[in-house]
Amino acid sequence: MPHSEPEPSPAKPEQSPTPSELTSQIHQRLLEDLRASELRYRTLVEHVPAVVFRLDASQHIEFASQALTDVLGRNPGDATGHSFSDYLHKDERKTLEFFRHVNDIEDSFLFAHADGRPVSLRVTAHRDEYEGWTGVLTDQTRIHALEGQLRQAQKMEAIGSLAGGVAHDFNNILMGILGLADSLVQGLPEGDPRRGDASDVMKLAERGSAITHKLLQISRKKEATPECVDLCQLSLGMRDVLRRLLPENIELLVQTPPHLVPVRADRTGLEQVLLNLVVNARDAMPWGGRVVVDVDTAPEGPVPVASVCVTDSGTGMPPEVIERIFEPFFSTKGKGGTGLGLSVVYGIVQQAGGTISVESIECQGTTFRILLPLVAMAPPASAPLSGASLRGAPRTILLVDDDTTLLRIMRAGLERAGHVIFESTCVRGALDQIDAQPGIDLIITDLGIGNASGNELVNALRARHLTTPVLIVTGEGDDGTPLQAPVHAVLAKPLRIPELVAAVAATPRKT
Repeated sequence: MPHSEPEPSPAKPEQSPTPSELTSQIHQRLLEDLRASELRYRTLVEHVPAVVFRLDASQHIEFASQALTDVLGRNPGDATGHSFSDYLHKDERKTLEFFRHVNDIEDSFLFAHADGRPVSLRVTAHRDEYEGWTGVLTDQTRIHALEGQLRQAQKMEAIGSLAGGVAHDFNNILMGILGLADSLVQGLPEGDPRRGDASDVMKLAERGSAITHKLLQISRKKEATPECVDLCQLSLGMRDVLRRLLPENIELLVQTPPHLVPVRADRTGLEQVLLNLVVNARDAMPWGGRVVVDVDTAPEGPVPVASVCVTDSGTGMPPEVIERIFEPFFSTKGKGGTGLGLSVVYGIVQQAGGTISVESIECQGTTFRILLPLVAMAPPASAPLSGASLRGAPRTILLVDDDTTLLRIMRAGLERAGHVIFESTCVRGALDQIDAQPGIDLIITDLGIGNASGNELVNALRARHLTTPVLIVTGEGDDGTPLQAPVHAVLAKPLRIPELVAAVAATPRKT
């Protein structure tokens, strides 16, 4: 008989969980879901950049998120059971109360950090159905700092506008002084000692002009004008000015090499950089010391660069201050500083294509090191022409300015150069003169003429399709706007009469 395979034994049916096991599994799954949900919400709460809190009905802290450590320097676990009123700063006059008849609270309070300093926090809370409170504490310190920076920026903008207005008026005065001094020099014979006095007056007026140049830069009405500058000549030329900034107990040393160190940058900007760095050095040495301004070339990669180092023997700075030293509005001088000086220095150096770094050791001193690209020094400009070579052929000129003294001075200087002059103190009068005198072939006008603007006169000329060239002579400086006909050039006050005569000679004639 053939061998037969044994019959497989029937599988045992799966046993269903008992009701007790099923309840346990459901309970376990609910616990896991609850833990996962709690973890998600706890993670969310702990990553909120504010203190999330829960108070019981008696206003005591049941829960506070970990941000409490960052905001107030206090451990959330230690805060449990306390009232937020316990952490108010001693200077806070308002009472922080969560009343039963109030459903929402939103107000700012001054809290005390664990280290004692005041911290402004905004409390936003809602009373829930369990008669407790849930809410957040938001740090207002950064907002207050930004508001302070905005106020400072607005104040600096107002100062800038004031500086621009002062510079404009002062430039008119300086141009009058220069014109009268020029006239005296021309009228006095060689060897007359008064001629030297008049020349000194002109030099003082030119120094005043340098001051107004700086004021116009502060007011942003004069753009940076890069030029080839020898850092050695600039530093040595500023030595007397820097010396006057320092008290007698601080020594100043300016070191330069025997060779030129030429860079391309705005000369006034570089002067401001040196002034700011030396003033900072002075403030870091209240008991005296030494400031060294060292100019030279330095190897920086394959190409040498110009180097300017300003070193003091003062109090130095800690690393946390060095990290923020070029930030706008950051100052270590308290109410005595604006926090703008070094940020301006940083901007000027960057605009010139350079870098600035700082090394400092507390109680030993600080060195600011500026590196700028070297350029080829341009050949010296030829000596300016003088006398008849500057005058050119006689012109018929209309002068427009609301300053009658300045009109008289410019008229006298231009008439000495052989020009025929008409004048006006307002736009309407200028247009009447143009109608009455068709031979006028050049107009010289200020930008501010009483309540009107020199631009109004230029626009009126364009509307009449007149091609009479215009020279604008202004105390507000050249703002860099491209020139459009009929404007030939913009001359900045104050300027000497020979410069005005030369500008007239260089202006093309009416077509």
